[in-house]
Amino acid sequence: AFKSNSDLDEAITNTLGKVNELLEILRVYNKDTIVVTSYYNPYYFNIKWNSKIANANTKLKQLCKKYDIIYVDIYSLFQNSEYLPNALDPHPSSLGYKKISDLIINELGDELWIITGYLAMYLNGCL
Repeated sequence: AFKSNSDLDEAITNTLGKVNELLEILRVYNKDTIVVTSYYNPYYFNIKWNSKIANANTKLKQLCKKYDIIYVDIYSLFQNSEYLPNALDPHPSSLGYKKISDLIINELGDELWIITGYLAMYLNGCL
């Protein structure tokens, strides 16, 4: 748990620094599609975190743009407690995970068909 707002700020700054390093490495070794989802507030009842998480997402989106990575915003999805049914568990419900996958599939659009087409050809020994 974070004892203060400055602890949370420091954790976000450190995390985004590591994410930057990771995305840079991923892009060097993977020229294909990469998808990153935004952060969400797993403790939606703690509204003090909302602005900090929104700010982190703005920075994350900029990093994704920098490395030509698809950014999928799931933050607003979790403003609804329906997808986070247990206030003490930060993990989404099954329906929450389904909504995340729907957003990713929607964002990928035609690219998803290209990816699954390559996968099917690979699995059938055509590649």
